Order: sequence, then structure tokens, then C-alpha cells
Amino acid sequence: MVPIATHTKSILPPSSTAFLLLFLTGFLISSTVVESRAPFACDPSNRGTSNFPFCRVNLPTSNRVRDLLGRLTLAEKVRLLVNNAAGIPRLGIQGYEWWSEALHGVSDVGPGTKFLPTFLGATQFPQVITTASTFNDTLWEEIGQVVSNEARAMYNGGKAGLTFWSPNVNIFVIQDGVEVKKHREKILHWLLDMLLDT
Repeated sequence: MVPIATHTKSILPPSSTAFLLLFLTGFLISSTVVESRAPFACDPSNRGTSNFPFCRVNLPTSNRVRDLLGRLTLAEKVRLLVNNAAGIPRLGIQGYEWWSEALHGVSDVGPGTKFLPTFLGATQFPQVITTASTFNDTLWEEIGQVVSNEARAMYNGGKAGLTFWSPNVNIFVIQDGVEVKKHREKILHWLLDMLLDT
């Protein structure tokens, strides 16, 4: 039997900077998608804000993030660090509730997702540790696609945002476990591909 390590390693540093960048990346990705609901930001009908560089989808994401960060005051940045992020009307950014959970399927545990009356529920899968122990990356991808499709449907229906707490990439590390490391790297690349695939 191979011993299991008593700790996990973090992929990203637990800093507010990393969190803010993740939030802003999600914001920029969601602002480029045309859906059946009012835009979170960069509303083309708002001529006062739609021409900001951070709204121009033809610019590189890094330029858009830099522009947005440069326009935000320190107080506005701080207000974006909580789950019920305040709107920033001068930039045309609506308030956003990003506490939605999808650890093993879209859940209505957080205040950001409401099922009824539009949605009766969502598909629930086994706890993440159980799914991870299969070492079946095809299964992981299929579960991710179902969760992603259901989350997008709830967003389109106005019942959730596009930010969901999801499985932790830090699955248990087996000492000298090359197989586990290989699968962890696959999960990370798969999650990044899904995040950037708009």
C-alpha cells in the first residue's frame, strides 16, 4: 500500500491578487458572450461605457485586464473581493453575486444560484474524492461538460452567474506518485482549456 500524504499543495497562491485576477478574467470572458439576459458589463446600448478598452473583444485579454484594473479605484477593487460584488455604474459594471456552487453538480447552496420556479434542480454526481479515485479522465471531462452545460443554462435563464465553486484541483498527493501527478496535471490543463474556451 502506498502512503497518502497528509497535506495537499495549492496550485495558486491564496492571495487576493490571484483571486481578483480570476474574478476579472471571468468577468471579461462573460462580458464577451451574447446571451438572453442583460449584459453584466460592456452593454453595447450604453455608449458612455461600451467603448472602454476593457470592453473591446478584439484586444488581448491582458490589455483588457490592465485597462480595467487601471480604471478601478482601490475602494472599488476591495468591493469586488466579496461574493456580492457591488456594481460600478461609472464603468457600466453591474453588481454580481458569484457565490454559486458546483462541487459535484450545480447546487443551490450559495446565494448566487436559485432553482425554483424555472429550474427544478440539476444533475448531482458523487463526491469529488470518489470521482477522482477512478483516475478516469474521460469521466471527469463528461461530468465537467454536464456541469458546465447546466450552469450555462441557469445563467441564460437568469438564475445564476458564471462563477461556480468547483472541484478542488488539489486531489490527494501520493508520495512519489507519478500517476497521481500526471492526472493532476491533466485536470489543471483541462480546467484551463475549459475556462479559456469561450
